[in-house]
Amino acid sequence: DMASAPLSVALHLATDIDVSRGDVIAPVADPPQVATRVKATIAWLDENPLSAPARLEVRQSARLVPVIIEDMHERLDLDAMRHQPADALEANDLGIATILSAQPLAVQPYADNREMGSMVLVDPSSNRTVGAVMVTEVLEG
Repeated sequence: DMASAPLSVALHLATDIDVSRGDVIAPVADPPQVATRVKATIAWLDENPLSAPARLEVRQSARLVPVIIEDMHERLDLDAMRHQPADALEANDLGIATILSAQPLAVQPYADNREMGSMVLVDPSSNRTVGAVMVTEVLEG
């Protein structure tokens, strides 16, 4: 009747619908936003720079979805604590970018929901984690 993290659960649904690993089940009264385009803060971790457009994958919980980093808007100058226009992010940079996903993602801004607003960027050619994402704005459904 009741479970919490880190317990595993099995759900038996009243209707026959296709639900698989990584899908989100939410209350009807409070569904998460579903979108293919978000604006996000990216913490870039890789030694190779990130510049748009870039084809990567995003891991959100147990789900792995192809994405394109469409636009790089700015980076945070950590010495001056100011945002500056940027074409690329170097290792350990923080930047703001627009991300387009190949499939809709259940997302919310990180400030509202840490679990639904955070993702990891993965390089599909090496399967390495190359960035951390915090959604700041859901742009379209």
